[in-house]
Amino acid sequence: MVEKEAGRFPVEIIKVAGNGGVEAVLSIDSSIAEAKKNKLRLGLSDHETPFGKPAPARLTTSTGLADREDLKASLNSELGRVKTSRLPCSLLLVKVDGMEEPPKAISAIKKEVPRNGLLAHYDHTVLSILLPGVNKKRALRRARAIQDALNSTMPHRVSIGLTVCTAREIPQTDVFIKMTAEELHKSEKAGGKICHRAEEAEDDVCQVTAEERAQLFSFLTGGKK
Repeated sequence: MVEKEAGRFPVEIIKVAGNGGVEAVLSIDSSIAEAKKNKLRLGLSDHETPFGKPAPARLTTSTGLADREDLKASLNSELGRVKTSRLPCSLLLVKVDGMEEPPKAISAIKKEVPRNGLLAHYDHTVLSILLPGVNKKRALRRARAIQDALNSTMPHRVSIGLTVCTAREIPQTDVFIKMTAEELHKSEKAGGKICHRAEEAEDDVCQVTAEERAQLFSFLTGGKK
């Protein structure tokens, strides 16, 4: 039925992979580049999923984590969501001294990343964690839990930089990452103390589940995607 109706318009019907083997039919502008169509077929949308989770990211071959480019894409999408939903987001950069490859760190950190968060590589020695809907207070709590988990797993010093974005001032993606990298550098110089940057006046206690976030976003947009 959908395919028949779509035939009346300059669109193309493609199947999009979903969770649990479920497929969806997507109608798109037929002029979209083939590379983009292939990305959509794999379910790798450039936007957030319906339940507030960052866009599915490409996996690196060595560790199974998203890479820096995927981090930037997901963060760019999330910063746009902050503007619309008025909910904050937080970014952490984590470095463990003396580790060229961080398999143990990845294993420890994964247990502390919520299901709507994104754990990715920043570079070969630094990991990043994107936390949608998380304010400064809760991000700091998460950072301490990550630091404790790493300290109990390995003897190396753990440095963490944290930046929180609120709707009051939303930076460009590269600027936001740079701000977080500066906090990580401060943490290294401070002997592993967690360093952070956030607007105190705008920091509220709001944190929502993925489902609540989706409902709020739907309300704000009038049900439009």
